[in-house]
Amino acid sequence: MFIKKRLYWLIPFLLILLAIGLVFHKNLLEVTEPPEDNWSRAISIGKSSINAYPTIEKEEDGSISLTHFKDKALAKTTYNDSFNEVNNATYPHVPVDKWTQLYTGEEQLYYFDYNSIYNQDGNEVVANVDALYPLQNHLLYLKANEIFEFNETTQEVVKLFTLEGGFDKTIPFQTSAGIMILQYQTSGDYIVQLQELNQSGNIVIFTENLELNYTETIEEVALADKSNGQISILIKTEQKNASGVTDNQRFYLLEHNRESGEVTKDMLTFSDPKRETNLSSIGDISINYRNEHLTFLFTAKGASRTKYRTASAFNIYQATRINDEMIVQRRSNTAGLSAKPQWIDNQTVAWIDRKSGENTIFLSSDQSNYIAYADQITEDDFLAILGKTMGMYAGAFFTFIFAGHWYLWPIGLLAILLITRKSLVDRNPNWVLYLCIGVYMAACYLTLDNFFIANIYYSAPNYLTFTGSSYIYTTLFAFIAFIIAKNGAKQHEWHISMELFYFVAIHTLLLMAFFGPYLI
Repeated sequence: MFIKKRLYWLIPFLLILLAIGLVFHKNLLEVTEPPEDNWSRAISIGKSSINAYPTIEKEEDGSISLTHFKDKALAKTTYNDSFNEVNNATYPHVPVDKWTQLYTGEEQLYYFDYNSIYNQDGNEVVANVDALYPLQNHLLYLKANEIFEFNETTQEVVKLFTLEGGFDKTIPFQTSAGIMILQYQTSGDYIVQLQELNQSGNIVIFTENLELNYTETIEEVALADKSNGQISILIKTEQKNASGVTDNQRFYLLEHNRESGEVTKDMLTFSDPKRETNLSSIGDISINYRNEHLTFLFTAKGASRTKYRTASAFNIYQATRINDEMIVQRRSNTAGLSAKPQWIDNQTVAWIDRKSGENTIFLSSDQSNYIAYADQITEDDFLAILGKTMGMYAGAFFTFIFAGHWYLWPIGLLAILLITRKSLVDRNPNWVLYLCIGVYMAACYLTLDNFFIANIYYSAPNYLTFTGSSYIYTTLFAFIAFIIAKNGAKQHEWHISMELFYFVAIHTLLLMAFFGPYLI
């Protein structure tokens, strides 16, 4: 009896809780969606106070060492294969700012302050340096127009290259064949020149005029070499509009056959693996050969449902070129601004998520222990899910605006009857209630498209958007609201006006609870 007397508010309360639970569950699936099948979600392994590539190394036993700027100091943290911290060391002599460049050698660490190179104890080892080029196993630097290598074992300096003038950019690369130097003009004639170091000194492998549109500017380059001697160079260009905003990116692939000396040029595109469009705002590109196939790693803006009121985010992508076909896969799916991706090994990718304050360093992999470890809801996940749900329901209150004209008609009709036939209405005849409800439902059916807008069909789940769902749910909620209003009237002997108000309120609240979150 206690529950029966309260069904008129208990039933709508439970239905609204159900609707909120369904939205929360949908957001949980979207926020925690893995980048791809059989690929782990992001695993946080540390923080960094600067927007630079952290130094991450993976040992044979599965442990990971991370060198990063943390708490106003350079730190080296080691994690075991269960991602538990097992060792931590700091380097108090290394300055912490966005200009500091690092090189992690076999014996110790070196840094560059845009003037000199120092070891980890703060002792200067090379003075008057113009630029530092930290490669995987070589510490190179530029002085005037010459490139030198510093040998950390002997502490000796060896001159490697004498550079030619006329180029805007110089980038050394470490390849399987040795050290190569790529120089290019960012505009103008767009000349690209590649040199390598051999026993006779530095020789030019090829010089190529790209013949680009004069509005293009070269922004990024990446290089990789194949076991058969083929060299691939990816060139990213951008075109800017009159206001200086980038409105077009192009990607060119130069491939050099060392046997024939031929250089070919192709234009590439990278499709979004989660929707039928191309990825945009691509950057931080690196390339290499994996299983004899050219593979690309980069950050880009693509489809993602991790954030409120947007269907895209900056994430990490991997693309593999197989027989001129580009296969693109997502390697991260976070709400943050993902950037600076790098391969740790053939199965693991690392990157940073940029935030105001400290950046978060993440890993993801196809290894089973990574997938299992990442398959849990973290505190950040819960807050993201809760925030997205609350944001959606904040927008749900627009239901009262979109559906406002529905209840104006029955309220207006009841007002007229109260003015013209007040004595009749005071007797609470059922036909007056049914007439007002009929007018309300007629207004609903005639203008359903004003509420069930395109955004609902685009973003709401399938169980709400099947063919005819707008009429079915409108009718179903009206039936529920009618039964509830009748129950309330029976319990409290409501007047027709109160019964009509409760019917309209419950009907609108149910529509708001189930469909309102997808209005905007």
